[in-house]
Amino acid sequence: MANTPYWLYNGVPFPAPARGLEMLGQQLVQEGRNANGRVTIDMINRMQDKFNNVRFPIIDYATAEKFIRHVNNRTVTVTYWDIVSGGVINRKFYFGNLSWEPLHMEDVGAVVLKPKTIRNLQCNLVDMGLEDEDEV
Repeated sequence: MANTPYWLYNGVPFPAPARGLEMLGQQLVQEGRNANGRVTIDMINRMQDKFNNVRFPIIDYATAEKFIRHVNNRTVTVTYWDIVSGGVINRKFYFGNLSWEPLHMEDVGAVVLKPKTIRNLQCNLVDMGLEDEDEV
């Protein structure tokens, strides 16, 4: 279990985020009233997930760079344990705003210093509502 990743981004393992991660589910519905005046609700698609406060308090530069490159691609397939289905699923997500703080810097012979350690790398992940076979 020690080597099992918390989740995968496009098949790449990433560590577990810090405590405070919120996993939200949103069910889109279309509501209205029938001829008898009763409220009707039609489910649209499936429940969509959102991961709020995905935060890594301290992370090495190489892992942070991989994460940020996924964010830069705008969308990612996330593999994770889904409590609704009771198993592992793959879903397409997009990233919310990204922020981080350089903690330690190193001189690598470039014209500026390179971050060595990153602190508080964070963003949100929002389910796009697509199934595995759907295209973005």
